[in-house]
Amino acid sequence: MSAVVNKLSLKGFLKAVSIIKHQWFDDMPESNYVNYCLSTRYLLESLLHTNQHLELREDGKVLGFILLTISSQRSLHPIFSILLTFLNALIKLTFSKAQKEHLNIDVEYDNAYQNIVKESKVDVFDGEIVLFMLEKKCIGKGYGTLLLEHAETEFSKHQCKKIFLFSDSSSNYQFYPKHGFDQKLCKYEELLSKLCSRDVKTFIFVKELK
Repeated sequence: MSAVVNKLSLKGFLKAVSIIKHQWFDDMPESNYVNYCLSTRYLLESLLHTNQHLELREDGKVLGFILLTISSQRSLHPIFSILLTFLNALIKLTFSKAQKEHLNIDVEYDNAYQNIVKESKVDVFDGEIVLFMLEKKCIGKGYGTLLLEHAETEFSKHQCKKIFLFSDSSSNYQFYPKHGFDQKLCKYEELLSKLCSRDVKTFIFVKELK
């Protein structure tokens, strides 16, 4: 494998939008334009709440990405945050009715996320994997392991001892126990089922780093 992991680039950002769309929104009845807007907005909002962004490339092609929050690190540079916030607001202004309905679900989801964090006491953790995705054709070929190893190295570099992430049964969640994460079942399946238009179980995965 000749894949390498670097900081997220503009090319990586554009590819991340495409990956999110293909994996989460392609089965929605809305137009490609709407689904690209939803995917872009989701990525922008994720970037606003994270401070380490990595992409995986092979032969110049971006195959996946991972976004991390490290509690000991400063947040994004104010100028970058302002730019992302502006772009996010611009997308929201173009919302169709379908997008607005999805935005309402997002508000419910954010509230549920805060309840999950509170109930699970993950606020005592010092690192979070916020968003971790690969192209579907790359799953099961070692790329995810490579990207996760780089993420854990980044966490360790900043003295993180406990990390966590959320996943659900619509994704390759079995990946995490194979890499030392403990799995805990969450609540809010009904809400996620509404968001994903199918039955979904949600999980928290936690790991103590050596």
